[in-house]
Amino acid sequence: MINGIAPPERPADTTSHQHLKPLSGAECLVKLLLEWGTKTLFAYPGTSELALCESVLHTDGIRIVNARGDGEAVLLAGGANIAGQDIAACLVHGARGATNAIGTIADLRRNEVPLIVIVGLPSSTSAKFLPPHAEPDLIAGLGHFAKSTLELPGAPLGQDGGRDFISALRSARSEALRRPCGPVLIGIPTDTLGRRWLDAENWPAPAATITDDGDNEQELRTAASWLSSALRAMVLLDDYALHYEGSHQALLDFARTFELPMMQVRYDRGPMLFQTLSATANPYFVTRYDPANSRHREALAQADLLVTIEDRNMYPRVVGPLASERHIAVTSAPGKAAINGYLRPGDIVVPGDIVDSLDRLVKYADSPAKRPGQAARRRWADTVRKMCAGGTTPPPARRQLAATIAAHLDTLSAPVLVDDSQIFGGLLAESYDLLPERLRVYGDHGGFVGAGLATALGAALANSQWDVVCCVGDSALVNGFKAWFSGIEQRVNLTCLVCNNGGSVSLRKQAVGDYGPDALLFSADLLRNIAAVKYGDLCGALGVPYWHATWTTGAAEEAEQLAAALAAAGRTDGLATVEIQVPGSLEFWEGLWRVQGFDELPDR
Repeated sequence: MINGIAPPERPADTTSHQHLKPLSGAECLVKLLLEWGTKTLFAYPGTSELALCESVLHTDGIRIVNARGDGEAVLLAGGANIAGQDIAACLVHGARGATNAIGTIADLRRNEVPLIVIVGLPSSTSAKFLPPHAEPDLIAGLGHFAKSTLELPGAPLGQDGGRDFISALRSARSEALRRPCGPVLIGIPTDTLGRRWLDAENWPAPAATITDDGDNEQELRTAASWLSSALRAMVLLDDYALHYEGSHQALLDFARTFELPMMQVRYDRGPMLFQTLSATANPYFVTRYDPANSRHREALAQADLLVTIEDRNMYPRVVGPLASERHIAVTSAPGKAAINGYLRPGDIVVPGDIVDSLDRLVKYADSPAKRPGQAARRRWADTVRKMCAGGTTPPPARRQLAATIAAHLDTLSAPVLVDDSQIFGGLLAESYDLLPERLRVYGDHGGFVGAGLATALGAALANSQWDVVCCVGDSALVNGFKAWFSGIEQRVNLTCLVCNNGGSVSLRKQAVGDYGPDALLFSADLLRNIAAVKYGDLCGALGVPYWHATWTTGAAEEAEQLAAALAAAGRTDGLATVEIQVPGSLEFWEGLWRVQGFDELPDR
C-alpha cells in the first residue's frame, strides 16, 4: 500500500516489447502513475514531453486528455483531485508552459489540493545553451509557488540511478499527499524521458509508507486536560477541516464529549461561499462567526478557552481579535496558524492530522465522573446558541433566488457545487441553510477568478458519479472560457450557472466605499461587462445548450422560468449553460461584500 492506494497486481506493459529491452524514463513514469492509481493525465505538451505522451497512449488503465491550455491542465487535474484523492496528474511544457500555469499552481497550493505537475525540460546536453523552453533554475524558481519541487538529472542514469529516480518520484508524490496537501513540481529533461536505462526486473518495490506527523502526545494530553477543566470553551473552525474523510464525525464526537459550541469562519470579502457545517447534522454548530455582530463577539469574549481547528485565515482582517483566556490550535499546518497572531506563550498547538487529533482528544478526555461542571458546560452551550440565534434575514429577492437554486441542487443524486463567483457566492452563502445537506461545496481560497470552470470540468470528468454545477460571475466566465474547449471535446456533463449583473458589482461597491459616491470607477467601463459579448452567442457558436432567465424581484413567474431552465440544463448530456440576468444596482446587493476588513474598523 502507498498512502492507502494499492498498486495494480500487474501493471500494464508500456510497450509491447518491454520484456526485451530496458524501460525508458517515460515508461518508468507511466508505470509509477499506474502504481499510484492515476486514471487521467491532463496535458498541454510540447516537444520535451512527447515521449511521455507516447508511452501513455500505449498504456491501458490511464488516459491522456488535451487540456488545450497550460493553466487549464493544472486546474483540470486539480479539479479531479479536489476531494483530496490522487487520481489525476498534469503535464506541461518547460519554461513558457510552466510559467504560464504558475498562477494556477499557486491557487491549488492555497486550496491544498494534491497534484503531481510534470514539467518537461530541455535535454541536459542543451539546457546550458538556454533554448526557448529553458530558463536558469526554472523549477527552483517556480517552486516558490508550489508545495515542493523535484528536478531529475539528465540521462544516462544507469540501473542505480534509475532506482534513485523511482525513489525520488515516490517521495515527491508522498509530499503532495501529506497534509496540508499541495502541488509538487517535477522537472524531467527530455533525454531522461526518452532514453532506456532501467531493466524491468530491477524495478524497486515500494517501501512501506510511514506516517510521521510528529510527536504530539504531550500536546494532546495537556489539551484534553484543559478541555476537561474549562467551563466555557468554544470552537472556531475553518472550512479546510470539512473536506477530510471522517472530519464531520470527528467534530461531532469532539463537541459532544466536551459540550463545545462551534462557530465557523465567515468570509465577507472576495470568495465567500465555502463548505459549512450543518446544525442539523451537528447540533453543536451555532453559526458562522460574524465579528460585526455584537452577540457573536460577546459569546467569544466570555469563552475561557478557544479551540481553533485548521486555522488558515483567522487573522484580524477576517475575524477581528480572537480574545480568550487560553487557546488550543488543532492544525495540520502549525506555521499557518502561528502567523495569524492570536496564539500567545503558553497556548497549545496540536500538530498533525486533525481527524486523528480530535479522536485522540476524545479518547484522553476525563470520564464524566471525573469531569466536574458538565452541567455548567451544557448550560454554556445553550447560552451561546441563544445569544447567536436569529441574525439578519436576506432580502426576499435574494433569498428566493438562493431557494430556487437550492431546490434544483436537491433534485440531483450527488450534487457538487464549484464556486467561482464572489458576490453571487455571497448570495448563496447568506442562505446556506437552504442548500441540501448532502451538497459538497468547493470554494476558492486563492481567489483566482476564472479557475472555476476548469476545476469543475476536471471534477466532473474524473468523478462521473457527481452532478457538478459551477457558479461563475461575469469576469470568471470570460477568464475561464478557454476551459470549455477541453470540456466540449471530452463531452463532460456540467451545468454552468452564470450570474450576469453587468460587471464587477463587488469592485464598484469597493470603489464607492473607498472614494465616495462620486467615484469615477463606479460608472467607468473598467468595471463593466463588454457590451458586445453575449453569452448565448458564445454558447451557440460552440454548440453548448443555453438558457436565459431574468431575476429582479423573485416573483413566481421568475422562479418558474429559472427552475425550468435549471431542470432542462440538468437533463442535458455534456455542457450546458444557464445565464441569470440579475440587477447590477448596489441596492440589490446591499449587505454583501464588506468594503473594510475588521482590522480597519475603529475600536468598539
